[in-house]
Amino acid sequence: MMSTSSQRSNSSASPRRAKPTKRSAAGVSTAPPPRQGRASLEGGVPHAPRRQRAATPGRVAPAGSGGRRGRVGSPAASRSANDVSRIGSSRPMKIVLAIGGAILAAALALFILSNTPVFTVDTVETDATQHISADAIAKLAKVDQGVTLLNVDQGAIQQNLRKNPWVESVSIERKFPDTLKIVVNERKVGAVVLMGGGSIAWYLGEDNVWIEPFRIDGSQGQSGQQIAMAKARELGCLLITDVPSSVSPVAGTASTDDMITDVMDYQDQFSKDFSSQIAVYSAASAESISCTLESGVEVSLGAPSNVDMKESIVTQILNANPGQVTFINVRTPSKPTFRKVGTDSVTAGSVDAATTGASTDAATATDAASATSSADTSASTGSAEAGSSNQ
Repeated sequence: MMSTSSQRSNSSASPRRAKPTKRSAAGVSTAPPPRQGRASLEGGVPHAPRRQRAATPGRVAPAGSGGRRGRVGSPAASRSANDVSRIGSSRPMKIVLAIGGAILAAALALFILSNTPVFTVDTVETDATQHISADAIAKLAKVDQGVTLLNVDQGAIQQNLRKNPWVESVSIERKFPDTLKIVVNERKVGAVVLMGGGSIAWYLGEDNVWIEPFRIDGSQGQSGQQIAMAKARELGCLLITDVPSSVSPVAGTASTDDMITDVMDYQDQFSKDFSSQIAVYSAASAESISCTLESGVEVSLGAPSNVDMKESIVTQILNANPGQVTFINVRTPSKPTFRKVGTDSVTAGSVDAATTGASTDAATATDAASATSSADTSASTGSAEAGSSNQ
């Protein structure tokens, strides 16, 4: 009995050991029956032991599920993803609708104000230009009666004003509550063009647009060229003479005639210092363009090619013979010629090979004849200038 008690005491004090496997009569080992739960010991209904699920690949806990797990691709996960996508895509749409609504409301308000007698134009302000009076500008603008500052047609006003060839550009300003200000920028005159007959001259704009003609009044004993020269000096522009009758200007249209275009090409390609010395261009034809300098020297230019070279040659000849030259021919830059004061002979120009690209030769008979004719024209121009200054 003591040994039994001692064994129990030792077994209770020592940790439990696994029960030995029972062997059946056939000698095959069998596992002990599963341990019953607390309910079975207390006489209740036995519970099946819980099985722990192994982690399955592909299972994730969706965001905001409180730890609940859902399988990717399952209906619940798909519904959650669609909800998030729907919420994200609806925000830009709401912003677009809000902006569109605001624009529509503003347009509606503007339409209503434009068609009601609010901000009606009662005053049209204009400033006179050199050739257009303030009243003429207001009449030409044709601002409709009852128009408002909100529905005034600026394009129609600008188009009406541009019918006057002196008008280059128009700016319109609204001055609330009832004033419309119109500012006209006038086209600047680039040249006075004396037609071949000598009784009519035209203003040509700096943008090569014909502006309007004016009649030459020679009743005071002045020639047409003298009168045209005086007008050109008054305006601070070029004078172009000897234009053939085949040129037919139309006010408000661009000049497309070759001789006028060639003159403008020369003026654009010459240096600013040299072009400022030119008083008159003669443009009888595209091949016979010539100019007269302020000093009275006539320069036969020909067609507008090798312009830089021609300018360089003329400058060298003038610098080498100060105050002695009356005529220079650079139609053929490689063979320039010139004539001095008090002589009828034509001298071959001396030009550096680096400038002309070729050595200079004596003037041909044709050049000499041309030089003589040009010298006569230069002399008449000089006398015209003298007459103009005496007046």
